[in-house]
Amino acid sequence: MVYIQIYSPSLPRKIIKIVDYGCSWGYNVFKLLQSGHNAVGFELSKNRALFGEKKLGISIFSEKAKIPTQNDVILSSHVIEHLVDIKEFIDFSRHHLHGDGIFMAF
Repeated sequence: MVYIQIYSPSLPRKIIKIVDYGCSWGYNVFKLLQSGHNAVGFELSKNRALFGEKKLGISIFSEKAKIPTQNDVILSSHVIEHLVDIKEFIDFSRHHLHGDGIFMAF
């Protein structure tokens, strides 16, 4: 994924720990895993999450409390504009990133 490649030189590790927030059925998570990164997804729709887990064999969480912390990147593509509380999402991201992690929202 191009946007990860652009920022990866600024990250301390070659294998990047990524959470795709609002990943739908997880196709971006699948592509990130295929690129050698450690990626998981978060999706509120349990049906979409289950579909992605079954069809793509990836990890998609539907509960925020289960999402791992100390990530290198929190990625969100075309999600933030649908959120009611953007500050809560930014606070969530801060909590789930390590000190020099990157928050990306498109």
